[in-house]
Amino acid sequence: MPEKRQNVTASEAAEKAIAGAENGPGNATNIYFSGFDEQPVYRKLWPSEVNRVEEHLLRLTPEDRQMRFCGGVSDGRIREYCTEINWTTTTMLGCFVDGKLRGVACVVVLPEGFNFAAEIAFSVEGSFQNRGIGTMLVKKSISIARNRYVGTAYLFCLRENGKMRHIAGKFEAEFSYVGADVEGKVSPNWPSYLSYFEEAELDGHTIWQAAFPTEQ
Repeated sequence: MPEKRQNVTASEAAEKAIAGAENGPGNATNIYFSGFDEQPVYRKLWPSEVNRVEEHLLRLTPEDRQMRFCGGVSDGRIREYCTEINWTTTTMLGCFVDGKLRGVACVVVLPEGFNFAAEIAFSVEGSFQNRGIGTMLVKKSISIARNRYVGTAYLFCLRENGKMRHIAGKFEAEFSYVGADVEGKVSPNWPSYLSYFEEAELDGHTIWQAAFPTEQ
């Protein structure tokens, strides 16, 4: 196993900054929760909630669909995509605002040589963009990848998707440009108590919602 990285990277710095924003005083007014009556709830989604994912994706504008799927997709293709999700290799994260799913991240873990790699994709509905939801979804997705000893996490997007490139840049992504496509590569650190705690928190919210449903 490679030696554990010791230096503090930009991704760790971003992690600490966001953790401080979540836990520090006055967090209700910081950028990650700005404009919300209540703090958004982030949790994992069950396979039985695939209909929530489908409804969220169908609410995306044509432009946001193109950014999410690197090309235009129809309603029918979105429904087909949802039926094709392999839940054994995929973790779906949801961001709920006032009880409704407004953002989704998809983390697919696959073998890559003798290690594992992850593909991360996310979407946020238009009126809920620019509020930190995308950043938080990627941050939590990277924690999930870390906990599975993923060596490289990939974020693919179109060249014109400046928002996604900006978010990936917060986590020290290395970009490669091929035609109209951009590949962002993030090298997650090895698991830590913080990454395990963050995933446990996601699981806790998921279990709590199953026991005491409040979402729409």
